[in-house]
Amino acid sequence: MNVIKPSWTRSPQPFAIKLKPSAFHKAAFSAFTATIVALLLFSPLSLIALIMCITLVIGFTWAEWQQLRSMPLQVLCYSPMGTWSVYNGVNSFSGRLGDHTYRSRWLSIVAIENAHGDIRYVIVLYDSVDSRSYSLLQTHLKFPA
Repeated sequence: MNVIKPSWTRSPQPFAIKLKPSAFHKAAFSAFTATIVALLLFSPLSLIALIMCITLVIGFTWAEWQQLRSMPLQVLCYSPMGTWSVYNGVNSFSGRLGDHTYRSRWLSIVAIENAHGDIRYVIVLYDSVDSRSYSLLQTHLKFPA
C-alpha cells in the first residue's frame, strides 16, 4: 500500500537564516527622526530651547544609527531533531519552539524556549531575509515538528 505524503510535509533538512537589519526598520527610524525635527522647528520654543532640543535629537539619532549599524549578525537555525538556535556572533541560545510564536505574512516572531524555561524572542521581518528563507521559516512555524 502506497502512502501519499501531504503536500505541506517539509523535508527534514536543517536550515539557517541570516538576519540583517530590516530596510523597513531603517526607513521608519529615519522618518521618526525627521518628524521629531520638523515638529521642533515649528514649535513655539525659544531659540535656545530649540537649539538644545535639536542638538539632543541629533545626538540621540547618531547614537541609535551607530547601534543599528553595528548590530551583530543574527543567525536563526533549525535542526531536524526539532531544535531551534539563535546565534549573534558571541552568544548562542538553543531550545524548542515556544508556544508564543507568532506568524503573519510580513512578520514572524520565533519564541525559542530552553530546558530551564527561559524564552528568547527572535523578530524576523519579511525584508530582513530573502523570500525563499522567509517562506521556509513560515512553513516550519505553521507545521512544527
